[in-house]
Amino acid sequence: MEITKDTKLKDIQKAYPTLLDELKKLEPRVSFFETVPGKLMLRKASVQDVADMAKVPAEELLQGLEETIAAIEGK
Repeated sequence: MEITKDTKLKDIQKAYPTLLDELKKLEPRVSFFETVPGKLMLRKASVQDVADMAKVPAEELLQGLEETIAAIEGK
């Protein structure tokens, strides 16, 4: 799966169900997505939206996602 700034988090989560838990380790503010408003936002949020919310560059978040996915896949 190719992940870009426009990729929706719900699509990433479908492909990698444990990814959100791993992301919380990298960026604790991601735990917002466990709240009711966060779960609603998760349906529409892109990687760029999460980066904006966390106040980190999207490229940095993408790199973290790629590293986390590689670890999940055992690469």
